[in-house]
Parts: sequence; structure tokens; C-alpha cells
Amino acid sequence: MRRLLLLNGLIFLEVLFFTVLAPLLPDLAARLGLSDAELGVLSGAYAWGSVFAAFPAAFLAQRFGPRPVAAAGLIALSIASLLLGWGEHVALLDAARFAQGISGAVVWGAAMTWLLATAPTEQRGAMIGTSVAAGAAGGIVGPIMGATASVLGTRWVFTASLGLTLPLLLAVLLARGTPRLEHQPVRAVLATLASRQIGAAAAFLSVPALAFGALLVLVPLKIHQLGGSASLIAGVFVGAAIIEMAGAPLSGRLSDSVGRQPLYVLGLLLYAISVVVMAAAGSLGLLTAAFLGGSVGCGLFITPALASLSDVAERSHLAQSHAMALSNTTFVLGLALGAVVGGVVASVGGNDTAYLVMAALVFVVAGWGSRASLPRPLIPTQRPYPLSRRVGRRRHAKARPAPSDRPMAR
Repeated sequence: MRRLLLLNGLIFLEVLFFTVLAPLLPDLAARLGLSDAELGVLSGAYAWGSVFAAFPAAFLAQRFGPRPVAAAGLIALSIASLLLGWGEHVALLDAARFAQGISGAVVWGAAMTWLLATAPTEQRGAMIGTSVAAGAAGGIVGPIMGATASVLGTRWVFTASLGLTLPLLLAVLLARGTPRLEHQPVRAVLATLASRQIGAAAAFLSVPALAFGALLVLVPLKIHQLGGSASLIAGVFVGAAIIEMAGAPLSGRLSDSVGRQPLYVLGLLLYAISVVVMAAAGSLGLLTAAFLGGSVGCGLFITPALASLSDVAERSHLAQSHAMALSNTTFVLGLALGAVVGGVVASVGGNDTAYLVMAALVFVVAGWGSRASLPRPLIPTQRPYPLSRRVGRRRHAKARPAPSDRPMAR
């Protein structure tokens, strides 16, 4: 239980820093005279840093173990946050935000690898669900922290954020029973990532993320067009995050018992129907209800999608660290690409057309998911190779492998 709280704390922290910047952008633009293009670069720097570092962080976690990698990521995240808070030049802010993205990817990847390497296979969905809920909580607190910094000043608020990072760093350093992971060569990892099964599992996560990235642009614009205020926009997104935070653990537990596929398809269908209603909505009430309904669908499908990718990785002899790096990369790229595609489609065919295009994409993936054969998680005696071995009190004890275990291909 302590380990689960620690790892969820790391995931909460990473998402908090990912979402902290948005309320600060108007203040930074006014204080430093930043153009729209400069604000766009600053806003996207974290995501690109995360994509840049995802797979290197996975190899580091494999080589040295998730605990020291998480500790190094927390130290780097603390330094980058101080630079972001105290920086007064756009180049320094861009570099600090990019460094935040790199260190955040290291922390997130190490935490998820640690979680999956120690979680019982039959509880994988539930464990991933709690991590998704922790991330949703970070997505709620991050904008609040950013709004506070816009009032009190970035220097003192980001300095005070050390009160979050340093206790977590101490807890990571004192943690016991951390896993030591099997090593996989780069060539074997690349060959597995190119496989059809891994590609399909990644698409099940990235395409809905693309639609959500478009909604992050389209929904605020439509709320504004219908006469809604900035406070209403913030409230709608906070409400959506709360719904996802509540639904993710439940969907994780259900996916462990009934399988990933039913919940994934049900969540996508609800999500797609909600997007169609958003396109047709002519009032703030209907638009808000549709967006919150879509959040219910999002809470249903995202945990089974992550768990399914983990299941496929296990059956494909891909280490969980690389599976989580792939999930992070595809999800972040989906969000970023969705914002661009949604904006382009809206500028060419109108906002309603953009909604309908995104809904069609989600319907297609739901149909694909209903026909695809998503694997159920392996029970321990069916594992193709040992995912990890525990070290700590039983450091020198060797676990006898099950008869069906075989060493990982090298």
C-alpha cells in the first residue's frame, strides 16, 4: 500500500507540472511581451521534452532499476521548476519547460515501470486505474497552482513546489523491495515495437487521444461562442477530470474481471456519441452535459487501453518499461496532433465538421476494437519470462522459475 501511494504520488506530480503552465500564459505574454508563436513554443515544450525522453528513460529504468531513475528525475524536475519560476527570458523559459518535460517523462516512466513490475498480473487493470486517477488529480491541482502563481508570482510558488518534490525524493530513496528488471537489447526492442500487435495496441490509445486533443481546442471555443465565461471553461474541464479520476479505478477493476475489450468498446461508443452531441449542441447546458458524458466514456476506455498495451507487451516479450514509454509517446503525440488536426479541419470546414470528423475516427476505432482479439492478462504460470525479481530483504534468494517460463530472447 505504501509503495502504491508513493508511485501514484510520482504520477500525480508529473501531471501537475504538465498542466501548470496554461493559466500562466497570459501573464507571461504581458510581462515578457511574448508573441503568439513564442507562447505556442513555450506551451508545447513540455510535450516535446516528454516524447524525446520516453524511451531513453525506459532503457535507464531497465539498466539501473526504476528507483534511482525516479530519484534522478525528481532532482532534475525540481531544478527545472526553479528555473521556470525564476526565469525572465523566453529562451530560458523554453529550455526550462523542455527540461521539465524530459524529467517528467523520466519520473512517469520509472513510476509506471515500478508499478507494473511489482503489481500482481491479475490486478494490473486496477493498479493502472489508480495511476490514471492520480494523474487526473494532478490535472486538477496543476491549473490551480498555475493560477496561484499568476497572482502571487512564479518565483515563490515554484520555489514552494519543492515542498512536493523533495519529500517524494526522500520517500523514493528510502523505498525498499524495488524490482530489478530484465535487460533487453535495443535491436530486440525495436523489432518488437515494429510488430503488428504492438502497433495495434498503441493505435487503440493514440487515436482517441487525437480526438481528445482536438476537443481541447474546440470545446473552449464553442463555450465562448455560446456566451460562456473563462470560469465556466475551467469548471467544465475540472469537472471532466473529477469524473475521469472517479471512473478510472473502477474501470480498471472491471477490466481485470470481465476483460479489456467490453469496457474499451463501451467507453469509445459513449465518447463518440458525446462528440456528436457536442457538434449539435446549441446551448451551454447541452454542450456541458455532452462533454461531461464524454468524460465518463474516457474514464471507461483509457485504463483498459493502457492495460491492454501492457498485456500485449508481456505476450510479445517486450519489457513493461518500453510499453509504458510507448504509451506515453503515443498519447502525448495524439494530443498534440489532435490539436493541430482539429484546428485545420475547423478552419476549412467549420467547427461542427471538426467534431464530426473526430467522432467518426472514434467510431471506427470502436468498431476495430470490437472485432480485434485483445488478449487477457497472463496468469503468473503463463508468463513467457520473469518480468522482474524482487530485491530487498530477500536479495540473495533465487526464485525457481515456473516450468512454462523461458528466458527472454536476446
